[in-house]
Amino acid sequence: MTKIDGPSLKIEKSRETVYSFLSNFENYSNYLPSSVLKTWKANQEECSFTADQLGDTTLIFSQKVPFETIVIKGKSKIEFTLKFQILENEVNKTTLKSSIEADLNFFLQHILQRPVESFLKSLTEKISQHFA
Repeated sequence: MTKIDGPSLKIEKSRETVYSFLSNFENYSNYLPSSVLKTWKANQEECSFTADQLGDTTLIFSQKVPFETIVIKGKSKIEFTLKFQILENEVNKTTLKSSIEADLNFFLQHILQRPVESFLKSLTEKISQHFA
């Protein structure tokens, strides 16, 4: 199993606010790279889209620990898990950590490492900007 960590970002909001936002897929459309999205359909618990390199992709929440963790299962050409950890530093100051795990062979790991790191950085920065 390959794990790729995104950056840790500080957000000037409570864990509850960040968790509530991330717990609804309808909030995600503006935070995925629009340059690669061809279609987008979402409700609170599931979303599906077509993207250039992933093809048809479905995301569902597989685990939610209120105000602490959100785990999303992705099904496309490659199955993966996107995890958000929401840590409260002090009142109304939260750290958001993200990671993606996938069962990748050595070849795919080297091909996908940088694009996935870039995706996680972009995603968390856009989420952080939403709360700025």
